[in-house]
Amino acid sequence: MGNFSPNPVGFAADLRVVSHNSEVKLRWVFVVLVASVAAYVYVGSRPGTNQWSDEPSAQTARDAGRIEDADVQAFDGAALQPQLLDGDALHIELAYDIADTYLQPMAEDGGDRDFAPRVERLSGGNATYDPWLSHAAREIAVQGAILGTSPPEPVLSFILRSSGAPEGSVAQMLVQVRGEDPSAIDSAIESALKSAPKGAGALILGVGEAAIESGEFDRRVVVVSARRNFSLSPTTRQLMPGETWEISGQAPAGFGSAHASVLYPGGSISVLPVEMQGRSFSVQVPSGESTGTVWVSIDGVGAEGPGKLLQLQAEVGRALPRTFDVLLPPAEEFSDIAEAEAFALSRLNDDRASQGLMALELDEELSDVARAHSLEMKEQGFFAHRSPTTGLSSDRLRVAGYAATSNGENLAFNDSIAEAQSSLMESVGHRRNIVSPVFTHVGIGLARSDGPSGADAWHLTQVFARKVQPLDALSAADDVLAEINAGRSERGLAELEMREELVELALQGCERALREELAEVPSEIAPQASRIMHGRVSVSAHAFYEFETLNLAELGVDEEFRQIGVALLRDPESLQGRTVLVVVAAERS
Repeated sequence: MGNFSPNPVGFAADLRVVSHNSEVKLRWVFVVLVASVAAYVYVGSRPGTNQWSDEPSAQTARDAGRIEDADVQAFDGAALQPQLLDGDALHIELAYDIADTYLQPMAEDGGDRDFAPRVERLSGGNATYDPWLSHAAREIAVQGAILGTSPPEPVLSFILRSSGAPEGSVAQMLVQVRGEDPSAIDSAIESALKSAPKGAGALILGVGEAAIESGEFDRRVVVVSARRNFSLSPTTRQLMPGETWEISGQAPAGFGSAHASVLYPGGSISVLPVEMQGRSFSVQVPSGESTGTVWVSIDGVGAEGPGKLLQLQAEVGRALPRTFDVLLPPAEEFSDIAEAEAFALSRLNDDRASQGLMALELDEELSDVARAHSLEMKEQGFFAHRSPTTGLSSDRLRVAGYAATSNGENLAFNDSIAEAQSSLMESVGHRRNIVSPVFTHVGIGLARSDGPSGADAWHLTQVFARKVQPLDALSAADDVLAEINAGRSERGLAELEMREELVELALQGCERALREELAEVPSEIAPQASRIMHGRVSVSAHAFYEFETLNLAELGVDEEFRQIGVALLRDPESLQGRTVLVVVAAERS
């Protein structure tokens, strides 16, 4: 007897994106402080060199920036107007040294000695100064000064990684200053504290500055904040082919069911076990043999449902990049939500097409579920797979009566739908859902709200499913017989013929299988079949969700068998499409 009953598969991944997959909305708040004297700004003791591209491009901002000395980075404001346009290419070169290790030990510098006590004092001890986020804040301030505007989201993601910060979720505060005012740093920190990310985890802040020699403002002060709900042992950002990458640390209390999703340079995704001992976690990641970037996402289930603990990446067999090129997304103007959702679907299917996959079919039932969740997140002010009223995505599909053998969900929050999709593709767990060959249908749900910057912000929910297809029992029985006979033909055996009496017995077996234990069906049906056929019989019962999981060629291989009965019946109470199959084979009577 065989029992093919694969469990339905469900994937869930969440993402809030505006700045570097940010857990909260990106906040670029502009505060103008006016004083009478221009200022040089101390930005740290480890500046690099600016080497601008020789390729002609208005977006490169080449020759616009320069480093005056080891302590001060200043930029000619009159030259810092690259006129960034939607859809244009942007080239970025880092001004500071690259960290070759996540949480790489740093020597304290003047900026750290100045900013750390300010953060402690202004937060009342409720926030901690973080040198790695400060490294990123300094680079963001410099790049913003060069560009004349805030760096776009993909650039911010690149800067965070290059600084050695393991954060996948940040909020930012920008204070632009005219003249010298010693309160500028305090104003930036205070504003950042007021708009810091909510939720669990220790609040950490990084602070950085850049000076502009001419133009409307003299200084850019950037404060980056995040909630760190994990600890991470310093780990490399650079590997050799064939090397093993060890990632370890501590997860928050209650985090479990951990696994690591690994995206390799060729596009393949592997899932590895994560060893958990109490709150401590560790995973061994083979780097593979190909040169390129390896992404590792450590996922699990916490208080808010399935989610990502952290995501890291390492370069295999090549140097860490100092430059970054990105194509800015096109402008997004939609007449209504339906048009925006159609655009979101097209970007999703474009990403599938780039991986050689068929487009997902839009399903309005799934879209209704997705829209309701996006709207609830907007109105109730939360961001998670687990809703306080509707539970997880699988619960929402069950209430909707949607039949699927597998399902998944992605979440994003962003000013831009295009950037949301790009960030989802950069997150391994979300990418798994997007490029899964299992799914056949998708629902897109958007809810629009006013973002802190004044522009539209989007809650985006993607619900994926492999939809249960209608069952034509007679046609399916013919397909089963054809596959069984193909297996017999390969063994040089005569084909089996369908016999009505055996079909009736097989159907009775299916009905019993829906009421009783599957394993009991063959012993109940076999005696009846033997009496009818006056000879040897074989009865097997199977339960399955996907027809392709059945190994039918292994059935009915007895060379003396000549006749068969096949029947299939779907469980009407199963939203996963559980189907039972009973096969009765016998000698000719």
